[in-house]
Amino acid sequence: MSWEAFNAIATAVTAAIILISVIPLLIQLLLLRRATIAQVYETVLNRVQREEIRKARARLFRLNGVDLAYWFESDKEAAEMVCHNYDSVATMVRTKLFPMNIVSNWRISMIKSFIAARLFIDYRRCRHRDPELWKDFQWLVEKFMKSDGKWRNYFMNDERYAPDRDVLLVEYQAAQASAEHHDNLVWTWTSIIWGATLVALGFIVDNLADVKLRWVLTVISGLGIVLVVVAWVVMQQFNSLKNQKYARCKEIENICGMTQHTSLKYSGGSQRIIYSAITLIYIVIWFMVLRLIW
Repeated sequence: MSWEAFNAIATAVTAAIILISVIPLLIQLLLLRRATIAQVYETVLNRVQREEIRKARARLFRLNGVDLAYWFESDKEAAEMVCHNYDSVATMVRTKLFPMNIVSNWRISMIKSFIAARLFIDYRRCRHRDPELWKDFQWLVEKFMKSDGKWRNYFMNDERYAPDRDVLLVEYQAAQASAEHHDNLVWTWTSIIWGATLVALGFIVDNLADVKLRWVLTVISGLGIVLVVVAWVVMQQFNSLKNQKYARCKEIENICGMTQHTSLKYSGGSQRIIYSAITLIYIVIWFMVLRLIW
């Protein structure tokens, strides 16, 4: 067995060991994420299901449809407690500290609470000159209303919430164009980076025997690794933006009765997995090249 073949085998074994050692770390991170979500869920559950909060919600439900002029001060305190409580939960959802699918278990309670407290919320915003008061609570309730057929009619028939269809269609076109733009950016950026990587690999392979160029080849290899990682990070960011734009398109379709994107059936995440696998292969190749250089 030649020395070059031995080096290649050693490099491959080293790369395999590195990949295997990463697996327990990934499992540990996954378990840590689950534990964090469980801890946050317990915190939210305790916040939402406290005895005083449940009593305040029950009192607020009974006030639905009652003119604010007939509310007692204790009624307003109960409404404020419920709104503040749900607003803090909605803030955690909006900042992605807590997953939407778990909070949706309380969507009926949230919607009914917001409807019952709507006049009180307007009163407080006007009195304190704070239009952003409990805005996250309203944001989450509106998302639930738009996605639930039972409440969508209420959302559409209420003049406060009925959006202008023409405005929605303009937003729909803009969101779709933006999604396509970011998708094109991903593949344009990827083509440039991966093409440059292949050219650099070809240059290094042609000059492996030149000892004088060892440090130059090392720098090129390091840049190759950095560029591949940067391409992966950019892909993740642009893909996230694209998904947010398409998600908004689907929301508008639900409101306007369209099915352009909502009717599509596909396996989500497969492209990201393939892209990440190719990125990992590139990184392994670059480390093998570094090993051959030295």
